[in-house]
Amino acid sequence: MADFSSRGIPGDPIYHPTITAPGVDIVSTGRLPAAPHIAGVAALMLEAKPELQPDVVKDILVRTER
Repeated sequence: MADFSSRGIPGDPIYHPTITAPGVDIVSTGRLPAAPHIAGVAALMLEAKPELQPDVVKDILVRTER
């Protein structure tokens, strides 16, 4: 994780990122270059299993993050 990335509120178990993605040295037209990575993965998941609900997509992403 980049040194400038948000880590949430120190010591607070609620206000922190649950999913992270590359955001350094990424060519992007936007301010949040990590967002398209996560959106793309979610889109691929929904293409494979369109019946997935948003909370299930998030749960799978959080459980399989590396």
